[in-house]
Order: sequence, then C-alpha cells, then structure tokens
Amino acid sequence: MSFKQPWPWAMFHAGKNLENRNWTPWDGYRGPVWIHASKFVSNGEYARAADLIERVAGVRPPPLVDLPRSAFVGRFDVVDVLDNQSWNCVGDWSLGGEFGRWGWMVADAIEFKAPIPADGAHGLWAPTPEEILALLQAARHV
Repeated sequence: MSFKQPWPWAMFHAGKNLENRNWTPWDGYRGPVWIHASKFVSNGEYARAADLIERVAGVRPPPLVDLPRSAFVGRFDVVDVLDNQSWNCVGDWSLGGEFGRWGWMVADAIEFKAPIPADGAHGLWAPTPEEILALLQAARHV
C-alpha cells in the first residue's frame, strides 16, 4: 500500500496507529501490509502533514529530501477497521475524520534498515514475486 511521506515516517517514529482512508480493506482483511513510500508528494502536502504530525505527536519529521520515496520502507498489521463514528476511542490520529471515513487500526509497524526501490500503485496491491522475496528478506533483518 502506498503512502505519501511523511506518513510512513510517522508510523515508525511518531506512534501513528490509525490510517485514514475512504475505503476499507478487501473483504474485511486483517493482517500484514507492506508500506510503500510514494514517489510523488508536493511540498505543500508534505508541509501540511508535517504540521499535523507535530501537532499530534510533538515531533517534527525530517525534511522531505531526507525521507525515502518510491520504495518499500516497512510493514504493519491491520488489526481493525473503524468507521469515523468510532474514532474518538483512538485519540488524535483520527484527525477529525478529515482524511477519510474509515480508520484502519495498525500495530507492530516495523521500518526496514534500507528502502527497497519499487513503483507503487493505488489501494492495496500485490508486489511482484521478486519484490516479495526482497520484502521477506528485509523483514527478517529488522
């Protein structure tokens, strides 16, 4: 699943435990998801996200040029999906429902030691067989 930076960074370093989306996982999917940092993010999108992360977590992400993009950077587990009526129980990461109707509760986010370059896609998508091998190897060496 692709994310614009600095949101992947926030999962690893700022305690982001809720991913806001306008759609739910396939057939109620729960389990691991590979985190892909998107290639494209505007300076404005980054600045707005960095400001929100700082407001919620009290920590500012590194400059955009220092964050990996167009690469797999880690993984997390989807443990639940809440509609925006239930978000008050998960704290400030709901961001008031501003970024989507569904809140994917995530846990056990791990960051790879080194990014794995790859093209991204929208939604939940399957990596190539070669990417899967690299991802499994990276996940073992965290």
